[in-house]
Amino acid sequence: MATEMKNARDMLYGATGLSASNFKLFPGTSREVTAEQIAAEITRSITEIGAAPLTAE
Repeated sequence: MATEMKNARDMLYGATGLSASNFKLFPGTSREVTAEQIAAEITRSITEIGAAPLTAE
């Protein structure tokens, strides 16, 4: 599942990513999650809103 972490990192900070900075997450009431589960949720969310894959113009 390490690929989820890489995918999330690339989507947020990669050369063709969102160029995010100062990115914060708040777990809310579900505190029993792993970093991989959070990364999977990030990639799923970005993909669903149509921001991925991003291409440079």
